[in-house]
Amino acid sequence: MTQQAKFAVDKKGLYRFESMVSPERWIERYHVLAQLYGIPSVPPETARVLEIGCGSGLNLIAQASRLPEASFLGFDIDPGQIKKAKEFAHELGLKNCEFKCLAVEEAEFEGHFDYIICHGLFSWVSRKVQNAILALCNQYCAEHGVVYVSYNALPGWFLRGVISDHLRRADNPQAPIDLRVDHARGLLDEMRNELGYDVGTEDQERVKRELENCNAHSDAFVMHELLNPATRGFHFRQFMALLEEAGFQYLAEAVPGRMRDWRYDEMSEEIDLAEVRNKNATLIEKEQQMDHLFPQSFRGTLLVKNSMTRREKVNISVLWDWQISTLLVPLSEKPDLVSNKEEIFCASSNISTEVTAPILKAAFVRLRECWPAALHAEELYEHALHLSGVEDSKQTRTFLAAELVRYFLANMVEFHSNELRCVHSLPEKPFVQPYARLHAGRGEWVVTERHEYYVLNPFEMLLLPLCDGTRSMEELVTLMTERVIDTDLTPKVDGQTIGDASEIEALVEEHVRTTLEIFTERGLLSQPS
Repeated sequence: MTQQAKFAVDKKGLYRFESMVSPERWIERYHVLAQLYGIPSVPPETARVLEIGCGSGLNLIAQASRLPEASFLGFDIDPGQIKKAKEFAHELGLKNCEFKCLAVEEAEFEGHFDYIICHGLFSWVSRKVQNAILALCNQYCAEHGVVYVSYNALPGWFLRGVISDHLRRADNPQAPIDLRVDHARGLLDEMRNELGYDVGTEDQERVKRELENCNAHSDAFVMHELLNPATRGFHFRQFMALLEEAGFQYLAEAVPGRMRDWRYDEMSEEIDLAEVRNKNATLIEKEQQMDHLFPQSFRGTLLVKNSMTRREKVNISVLWDWQISTLLVPLSEKPDLVSNKEEIFCASSNISTEVTAPILKAAFVRLRECWPAALHAEELYEHALHLSGVEDSKQTRTFLAAELVRYFLANMVEFHSNELRCVHSLPEKPFVQPYARLHAGRGEWVVTERHEYYVLNPFEMLLLPLCDGTRSMEELVTLMTERVIDTDLTPKVDGQTIGDASEIEALVEEHVRTTLEIFTERGLLSQPS
C-alpha cells in the first residue's frame, strides 16, 4: 500500500513509487484462502504468476527465490524500476522470474496465470487504465486462478479523499515535485493548526488524526495518494459490480481481518441495528453493511472466476495438511493449560484475546515456542493434547480446527501450505537468504521469510550480508568489530566515544548477539536451501 512506499526524484524530475512487500501480496496466502472456500487453486510451488505494476520487482523476486519450480512475470510502465528488477534477478541467478516494461493497455502474454497481483494501482489510475486492468485479468486469469486487487475503500477513505481534494485544488502540477510535496505538507499543518490543539468534538479529533497521519507518511504517499488527480475510493459494492461485469466473483480479503461477513450473524445478536438483522443479505451486502458500521479505508480483495463455486462457510478440514504459526504470546509466564481458567494472549500492545479452553491455550503456547517458524497441524494437535491433558476425540479435533480458523480470520493465526524456512532459535552459523543479503546493500529494508519487510539500521546493514551460513558468532563479531572501527559507527557510552579496541569488541559482541536474536524473532534467519 502507499504508506509502505519510498520516494525518489530522478534526474528528469519524475518520482518513483516503490511499494514494499507484505503478506497480502504473497501467493501462498491466496492459495490458503482459496482452499478454505473450496476453490481448487494451483499450489504455489508450481504456479504461474503475473504482477501488474511490479515496481522494482522485490515482491516477485522473493517468492521466485523460494519457489524455483514456479514462474513469475512482472511488468511496469517505469523503465527505471524494470531495469532494477532485471539486474537484481540476474545477480541472484533466477531463471524463473521475468520483467517487462509495458503499459497496462499494451500488455500481451502467452497462456494464462494462476495468480494475478495488482497492488497500489487500481484506485490511483484513470478509468481507462482501470478498464484495461479488468480486461487483462479477464483474458489471462486461469480457470482456477485467483486475482488480487487493492484499492481505497469507502466510506472509510472518505475523509482522506476530502483532504486530497483540498490539496489538489491548491497544487501546481507544473511545479517541481519537491516543492509540490513541501507545499502540500504545509497545507496539512495549516489545517491541523486551524483546528487547534485542545480537545474538540469527536469529528474534529478524527480530522486532526487523519491530517497528522497523512503528514507522517512518506513523500511518495503525498504524491501517489494525495496529489494524484486520478486517486479515488470505491464502495465495496461499486468495486464488486465492476469485477462481476469483468467475469469475477468475490473470494475473500488477502488480509482476513478486513473481511467482515463471517462476523455478520454474530454481530446481529450484539447490535440492535437493522443493517445487521437482514438474514437474507447477500455476501456483498453483508460486507458493505459491515463497512458502513466499521469503516476501513483500504481493501486488498481476492477474486475468482464466476464459473467457480465458492463455499459459503470455510472448510476447516483443509488446515490439517498445513503448517500453522501465531503471533500470540501468553501474558502469564506459566499459563494454566489444564483447567478452564482464563488466560490472556497478546498479539501486540493493543491486541489481545482471552482464552479458556485448555486445548486452545496449549496450542497457542506450543506455537509461541516455535515462532517465527510454523508447526504442522497434526503435530500441533498432538502437542496440545499432551500439554492440556485433554483426551483425543473427534469433537476435540473439530473444536481446535474451528477455533484456529476463527483466529486466522481475525489475523491472529497464520496458515501456510508450505513449510516456513525460518528458524526459531539462533543457529551456530546464522544464515540469511541470498535475496535479503543482496538487497541489504541496496536499500534500507529487506524481505523476511514470512514475506514481511524489515527496516535495517546502519549496524544491521553491515551485519546481515555477513550471515551466509559460513561464519560462527565469533567470526561475525571479529568482522563487525573491524567494520565498526573502519566506519563512523564507533560506539559511545555516556556521550564519550569508545576508543579502546577491547571495549569496542565487547560492545560489538553484545550488539551482534542482540541483533541476531531480533533477526530470529522477525523471521530473517532461515535454514539454508
